[in-house]
Order: sequence, then structure tokens, then C-alpha cells
Amino acid sequence: MGEKMGKLGGVKTITQLTKAGQDISLASPDTEPFVRAETVAKQFAVHKRTVALWAENEKIPHYRIGGAIRFKMSEVMEAAAKAGAFQ
Repeated sequence: MGEKMGKLGGVKTITQLTKAGQDISLASPDTEPFVRAETVAKQFAVHKRTVALWAENEKIPHYRIGGAIRFKMSEVMEAAAKAGAFQ
């Protein structure tokens, strides 16, 4: 997905919805929402930079959306259970 998607038929792009002030979710209703590093950091009682390092070192699954790194908490928890610890 690029930074700015073109208009597909009558479907509005994320950019158009955001500019219109509409609240949007990047996940479809039947999928788990993406969370920020801060949310993962709170779950593991670490700094958000530690979470970013785990992602950079491929210790936890992550997604790049634009320039932002996002996570699915269930995937992070599964990786934590398999690894035992990240540090």
C-alpha cells in the first residue's frame, strides 16, 4: 500500500478520509487492529525504543505502514511465548 492511493471507483482513499476528519482503522472489522510500539511496550514493561529494536532485529513480527511500525498484539504475544524472552 503506498502513501497515497488513487481513487478506485467510488471508494475513498485513506488520505481522503483522514482529511475529511473521519476516524478510520487500517484493519478490516474481522481482523485484529494494529497497535503502536507504546502499546507493546506497556504490555512488556519496556521502553518503546526496545520494542522498535526487537522489530528491527526480527524478534517480533511487525508491519510498516507508511513510515510507521505497527504490531498485532496476538502475534507479538505468540513470538514472546516461543522465544521465552526477547532480551
